[in-house]
Amino acid sequence: MWSSALKGNPNMMIWLSKNYLGMKDRTVQETVVEPLPLIIEAKVEEIDG
Repeated sequence: MWSSALKGNPNMMIWLSKNYLGMKDRTVQETVVEPLPLIIEAKVEEIDG
């Protein structure tokens, strides 16, 4: 593993940094303040009265 990383293998460098150094992928969390729009789709039916 180490020799592969030292030869420049980017996948092995990433794997080693995550497993040996405890690094993680950075994630972004977004907070939505306003509610989502309400969309109602309905078919109109005529009723005989």
